[in-house]
Amino acid sequence: MFKFSNKKLNNFKLLSFNNVYIFVSDYLKVNIYYEIIAVLAGIVSVWLAKKENVWLYPVGIINVVLWIYLCWVGKLYGQSVINFFFFLMNGYGWYNW
Repeated sequence: MFKFSNKKLNNFKLLSFNNVYIFVSDYLKVNIYYEIIAVLAGIVSVWLAKKENVWLYPVGIINVVLWIYLCWVGKLYGQSVINFFFFLMNGYGWYNW
């Protein structure tokens, strides 16, 4: 029914690997710094929450805004929506503090 020559199959694998490599290398060039900042902001936000400091909310907002961007660029739209909810809750918590 389906006949693939080895040459065509090898070209498909090579093309797929090249596409993945280009995507990952472009992602690392641009977004790795945003990701590092987002992770550090998340750690600082948890530490500030433990200390019961009001600055946890602005730092948390920075964290989730960066994750919304990173997830949207990575086409993880559901994760972006969840992080948008966290953004709203950070604003609500900061308002009620």
